Amino acid sequence: MKKILLLTTSLICFHLSTYAQLRFGLTGGLQTSKLQVSASGLSVNTSGLFGVHVGGVAEYTVNDNFFIRPELLLSFKGGTLSDGFDKYRTSLTYLEVPIQAVYKYEVGNGKLVGGIGPYFGFLLGGMDDDERIEVGTDVKALDAGLRLLGGYELTEKNLMLNLFYNVGLANINPSARGKLKNSTFGLSVTYFLGER
Repeated sequence: MKKILLLTTSLICFHLSTYAQLRFGLTGGLQTSKLQVSASGLSVNTSGLFGVHVGGVAEYTVNDNFFIRPELLLSFKGGTLSDGFDKYRTSLTYLEVPIQAVYKYEVGNGKLVGGIGPYFGFLLGGMDDDERIEVGTDVKALDAGLRLLGGYELTEKNLMLNLFYNVGLANINPSARGKLKNSTFGLSVTYFLGER
């Protein structure tokens, strides 16, 4: 599955680069994430866990308004749960690859930005309170979901500010006893290198 995903992403990027203008940038920001736990007909959302994300972005220009934007991010996710007496914290570290179709509309000195696309997360490790999480045993190694993006690009400054929401569609619980899904809301700042 990972090899197919990597091959498909590489072929798409190669194909687009032969027809479109390409630019690169650095991105990062703050986020809050939750885990949705469901079992036996009951569903519980954990409280938010604050984290950060950092990485790189490529932007392929398809035409004046339409862009393909793959990213490679180190993302810190998880959630906290309290039963009234104790507080439990789960921290997960992902290598995340969002691939968004982005539309930009010129407004003032910049552009309004909206985007949607899948994301794929590869679990690097994590902690459940003070215990190390075993990748594949405690939490599945692969996460996937849908990413929504909205923001504003300051064209002359090569700077983009955006809000995003990731809704996890994959069950990351390796056990058949229930489901566990990620969700993340965040703010990113992207600086594009070089001129457009």
